[in-house]
Amino acid sequence: MARKSLSTDFYSMALFNDRLFIGAGDGIYELDENGPQRLMVSDKFSLDGVATVEAKDGVLWVLASRRLAKYDGAQWEVFENPHNLP
Repeated sequence: MARKSLSTDFYSMALFNDRLFIGAGDGIYELDENGPQRLMVSDKFSLDGVATVEAKDGVLWVLASRRLAKYDGAQWEVFENPHNLP
């Protein structure tokens, strides 16, 4: 098996629904049998600068540099602060 190289830093991890999610400088990843896979939570933007990933009360919370995202296991919901948008 070849090792996959990533050019990003990992900052936080959380186990949610028996799946491992990883917060990184360039987004949110899920670890599967092929290694870390970058997730797209929206077709309009990515979650860059993910500082914290936390699972609490059946919800995965992801704190990124400009957005907060919530994942219930089926669907992502993204909260934006208008003061943080470019």
